Amino acid sequence: MPEVVLSEIRRQDVLDAIARHDELGAEAFLEHYGFREARALLLVHDGRRYPSKAIVGVAHGFLPGRRVLRPRDFTGGIASVVRVLERLRFTVVDLREDRPDSPAEDLLSGLLSLDRTALREPLAALWAIGRVDDGERLHDREGFRTGVGAVLAEFGDGGDPGPAFHDLGRTGVWEIVPVGGTEPRAGFTVRSHEHLRVDVSFRTRAINTVRARFLGAVDDHEALLAFVGLADYARVDARGTTTPGRRPVSGTTVARAREVARHVKALHDNRCQFCGTRLRTAFGFHSEAAHIVGLGVHGGEDVPENVLCLCPNCHVQFDTFALYVDEHEVVRWVHDDAEAGRLRRHPEHHVDPAHLAHQRNLCAIEPVNRL
Repeated sequence: MPEVVLSEIRRQDVLDAIARHDELGAEAFLEHYGFREARALLLVHDGRRYPSKAIVGVAHGFLPGRRVLRPRDFTGGIASVVRVLERLRFTVVDLREDRPDSPAEDLLSGLLSLDRTALREPLAALWAIGRVDDGERLHDREGFRTGVGAVLAEFGDGGDPGPAFHDLGRTGVWEIVPVGGTEPRAGFTVRSHEHLRVDVSFRTRAINTVRARFLGAVDDHEALLAFVGLADYARVDARGTTTPGRRPVSGTTVARAREVARHVKALHDNRCQFCGTRLRTAFGFHSEAAHIVGLGVHGGEDVPENVLCLCPNCHVQFDTFALYVDEHEVVRWVHDDAEAGRLRRHPEHHVDPAHLAHQRNLCAIEPVNRL
């Protein structure tokens, strides 16, 4: 019998297993492959939850010469499944932590308690989030002062960043760690850091929470995020060059993207699906194809289900997290939740509700409403 080699599973194998799950439906998928309903750890992809062990087991069957795994084949237990999925840049959530005191909610609550009277703490928190991708959790005092000081000089009041080193501990998600007889180090707690590190969607929401609540006085948010190493999080569809998970762009990929965009815009006759505008130019009508789940760090695809036909104004506002589509397909403003329109549909253009839910989750709607 071919051996079990979880380390050979590729990201595409997992995506193929997810597609099989969607094709069969949750109950039929589990019954067909002999798995039970997941009770703790779930794979989250494009706003949907999947049984992590079953998905990895089926993904193994897509490897050349390998077979679909059964529950008894996972000798390393569920921990081995989590390692596989996190290595492939997927997010795994623990249902046992899906409660108000989970690391995610703790972190958001902590960020909401930052000092609003100055930019020092919010900019320091954003700078620290920018270090997460590098695996840097704890910072020495001098490195903190240098890094945060540069951000304050460029985008803040140029004040002393030093007090934030200790004051951020007030949030409950930042800790000061003594290191022998040397200067202490400080950074996000282990649980908060890990949640920021493994969950791209949550990291985006945390960034947007800080931006929406504290950084209204900053003129250029895109420049700020680029400065602290978070350029890929400025927009829904930002495509950076250094973030893990970015896919290479080939000529075929670009051609397909253009074809999908042309198809969606033609179906809607260049009329915005949010506001109904049909923008006339000297050479005809103009609209733009907006990806719902970004193609960069969020792993979206160039398919019609992930594209909207929008006017330039609505595209910019949607792409910068100012607009979202609620569960009833009402287009709303993030800052006050007021209605901005309704999602216009076309019978030949299916828009995936899970994609809309993904974008909606990034907008920090709840923190903004709690101001």
